[in-house]
Amino acid sequence: MIAIIYGTRPELIKLFPIIIALKKSKIPHSVINTGQHRELVEDIIKRLKIKNDFDLKIFKKKQSLNLSISKILFKLSQLFLSLKPDLIIVQGDTLSTYASTIAAFNSKIKIAHVEAGLRTGNFNSPFPEEMYRTIVSRLADFHFCPTKLNLNNLKKEGINQNIFITGNTVVDAVHLISKSLNKVRLKNFFMKKYNLNFNKKIILFTCHRRENYGSVYINICKAIKDLSKNKNLQIVYPLHLNPNFYKLAQDNLSKIDNIFLIPHQNYHELLFLIKTSSLIITDSGGIQEEAPSFNKKMLVIRNTTERPEALKKNVIELVGTNANKIVSRAINFLNNQKSIKYINPYGDGKSAKRIIKALESYL
Repeated sequence: MIAIIYGTRPELIKLFPIIIALKKSKIPHSVINTGQHRELVEDIIKRLKIKNDFDLKIFKKKQSLNLSISKILFKLSQLFLSLKPDLIIVQGDTLSTYASTIAAFNSKIKIAHVEAGLRTGNFNSPFPEEMYRTIVSRLADFHFCPTKLNLNNLKKEGINQNIFITGNTVVDAVHLISKSLNKVRLKNFFMKKYNLNFNKKIILFTCHRRENYGSVYINICKAIKDLSKNKNLQIVYPLHLNPNFYKLAQDNLSKIDNIFLIPHQNYHELLFLIKTSSLIITDSGGIQEEAPSFNKKMLVIRNTTERPEALKKNVIELVGTNANKIVSRAINFLNNQKSIKYINPYGDGKSAKRIIKALESYL
C-alpha cells in the first residue's frame, strides 16, 4: 500500500496526476493531508475532487517551523502504526515533505521523492527549502527527477540507485487543468471584479519568499513602481497570504492606479493570469515550471534558481533584486516582444505514468 502525503497547494497540484494514475492502476493507496496550508488547498481539493483519507490538521497561525515539524512527526508516526504503508510518496521541498520523510525513515518505510534533484547549492536560498530537499534525497529510496540536470545533481552527491528521469508532474497538471479553463468566464471575472483591461499589456507580479522580505522587498517594490509609470501597462499582483508581505505591499503599492493588488487567487485563476500576461516577474519556483507550458517569458527576482533548465533556453532571466536591473530588463523585453515558441524543458505531460510504471515494478 502507498501513502501519498502533501500539505501545500503546490504539492497537491503536482501529486494529483499521480493520484489519478494510481486509481487507474488499482494500486492500493491512501491520501494524507498534513494541513500545512489549510486555506490554500481547499479550493484545489474541491475542484479536482480529491478525497483525503486522513487529515492531520497541524496548522495554526504564527506556528513556528519546528512546532509544525514536530506535529507532523508525531501524528504521522501514530498513523503509520495502523496504516502500515509499504511506501510513501512525497513531493518537492516543503516542510511537510521533509517531516514526512523523517517520519517514514524512522518507521522503516520506503520513500519515493517526486521532483528530486533540484539544487541551488546554497542552504539559505531558498530557505529552508534547499536544506529540506537535500536531506530528503539522502533518505529517499526512489528519486523521480524532472530533468537530466537533476539526475546529475544527485549523482554528484553520491546517489546512484533508483533514479528516474520522468519530467515534472506540474506539466501533467497544467495540461489537465488548462483544458477545463473557461477563458470567457475568467476574462469577465477579472474585468468586472478588478477592472482589468485586457487590451493593455499585463505584467503578472508575485513575490513571497522569505529571503525577499524587508528592505529587499521594498527595493523590488521600487522597480514595480517605476514600471507602473507606463500607463499602458497593468501590473497584477495576487497577494500572498503571508501577513508580513501583505502589509508591505499595501504600504508601498496600493495607491497606484495601474497596479492591481488582488487577493490570493485560486489555481485556475492563476493559470489564466499566466496565460494572458505579456511578462511575468516572480520569485516563485512553481511559476518557473508552469509558465513554459504557455510559452511565457519570466524575470526571476532571485539570486539563485534550482530550475536553470529554462535559463539555457532564454525563457527566464535571473535578474536578482536590484531595482534598476529589474526595470531595464522588463522594459527591454516589452519593447522587443516577440512570440516565443519552445518545448517545455520540464516535461511532456506524461510524468505521472512514468512514476507509476517504475513503482509498479518495485511493488
